[in-house]
Amino acid sequence: MLEHPQPKLLLTGFGAFGQVTDNPSGRILPALEAALRAIHGRYMTITARALDVVFGAIDACNPEAYDVVVSLGVDTKTSSIRVETHAGNHFVDLMGNARTIDEAQHAPLIAGKPLPALAGRAGDWEVTHGTVGSAGTFVCNQTYYALCRTAGTQGYFIHIPDVPPAHDVAFVQALTEVIGQLLAAMSAKGVGATSFSGCGAT
Repeated sequence: MLEHPQPKLLLTGFGAFGQVTDNPSGRILPALEAALRAIHGRYMTITARALDVVFGAIDACNPEAYDVVVSLGVDTKTSSIRVETHAGNHFVDLMGNARTIDEAQHAPLIAGKPLPALAGRAGDWEVTHGTVGSAGTFVCNQTYYALCRTAGTQGYFIHIPDVPPAHDVAFVQALTEVIGQLLAAMSAKGVGATSFSGCGAT
């Protein structure tokens, strides 16, 4: 009797850019990967990749090879954990130069998969759904746009606050809860031919 292969989860975060010299989205990746493996590692393969803050960085990860991609990015103006819902077909670099992300896609805005109901808080942080435009115009938005356009992959983008290193342990626990809720919702629906059976919310 053939068994389904384990679902594959990719976590990504970013390195330094502009005045963000210690990007928490990349800094916490090893601890977040370990926390998720401790809970879900029997049921899925989990990989973490830190990305450079450049246009198209997510493409080098081959997101189409994963069942789920959860990408993290920092928003220095937020104090919440924000799970984005829309990505715009536009990109503006740090010099202010603007371009279209996908010239063949005429729609200016695309929506990601509908989000499940998420708990309003995780640890000390509020958890919110994104709004139209909240993904921004920089590499975070371009990353989420690419994930929304990747067939067969469930892509999520989570903006996080610029948490100081002293809060990393508590923040990793909070993010583990949020990601656990996303995985639990997918388990209920199944992902393609695979299922996240056993991957309950934390």
